[in-house]
Amino acid sequence: MVEYSIIVPIRNEEYFVKNFLLNIEKQTLAKSKFEVILLDGMSTDCTKIEVDRIKDQLTFKLVIVDNPKKIIPSALNIGYRMAKGHIIIRLDVHSNIKETYLEHLTTMFKLHSDCCNLGGRTIATGYNATSRQIAFALNTPFGVGGAKFRYAQEVTEVDSVFPGIFHKKDLDSIEGWNESWLINEDAELNFRLKKYTNKKIKVIPDEEMQIEYYPRSTLKDFAKQYFRYGLWRNKTNVKHPYSMRISHLVPPVFLVTIIISFLMVFVQFHLIALPLAFLLTYFLLIKRGIGKEIPQELSLYQLLIVFLVLHFSWGTGTIIGYVIFGVPFKGIVKSLSTYLKKVYTFDLKKLKSD
Repeated sequence: MVEYSIIVPIRNEEYFVKNFLLNIEKQTLAKSKFEVILLDGMSTDCTKIEVDRIKDQLTFKLVIVDNPKKIIPSALNIGYRMAKGHIIIRLDVHSNIKETYLEHLTTMFKLHSDCCNLGGRTIATGYNATSRQIAFALNTPFGVGGAKFRYAQEVTEVDSVFPGIFHKKDLDSIEGWNESWLINEDAELNFRLKKYTNKKIKVIPDEEMQIEYYPRSTLKDFAKQYFRYGLWRNKTNVKHPYSMRISHLVPPVFLVTIIISFLMVFVQFHLIALPLAFLLTYFLLIKRGIGKEIPQELSLYQLLIVFLVLHFSWGTGTIIGYVIFGVPFKGIVKSLSTYLKKVYTFDLKKLKSD
């Protein structure tokens, strides 16, 4: 009997879908317990041909269904609604998981009954020179701010995890993913899910539950990706102010500060020291904020470019998001007050201990 339904949005994935499915075939979880539903966004390459070539090697139930809207939220909704399992597992074809991943994930979900969703750490893994630099940046707090599901060292309550495991009845109760969210759909869903169920979302840093994913391989694609993240994260913050974190403000503030400091140079050239000093401070913050040794094959100066692309792209997307979706004033006030309260509480505890 099928207990778990694995839903996987795909579109033009001829280079990834074969290895993904063979990876699922190696899972230690009994094949009779799960099904895999591929939601194809009308691929124009050989994705379906690749699936047909290896389907005879697979011993689990595999279903491939068209996703005419070609967007991820609609794919996920089609998938979970037709699922036979009462537990829904979301996976990404651009990821790599250990053979025990599904077994550990499902076991932990049963053990942590106070959770509406949980997952392991999501670790970026590069496969060429540029993607390795991008991966290194994404695996640091300085690169991804409050996204603790990427670097947590202990069981931690978080706002969201990727990809995720859910009770189907909970998804039904909140009507699944919001199809007006083209990006940041998981964060938007997880906020509603926590609010409806009054349960937690946790990241569990168990190596058996760790999931590797492949980041963009060019800086241009990376910039586009994080521009969209900034844009749509702002829409989520406008809709759900209490989902906003102080880290969401950092990239747009950084971008505006850089722009203003360079504009001031045109007014008074001797002020050129201002943007240079700011960039130097940023460089030193990177060295300190990375929090781990940089591998020999990576250059700190190349990483500086990656971090600049990440923060500039996110910041630009956020500012454009202010124009399109509005400024999340409630979220800004809430995140600032929460941050100041934490700082004040910490300082108070420190004074008492002294």
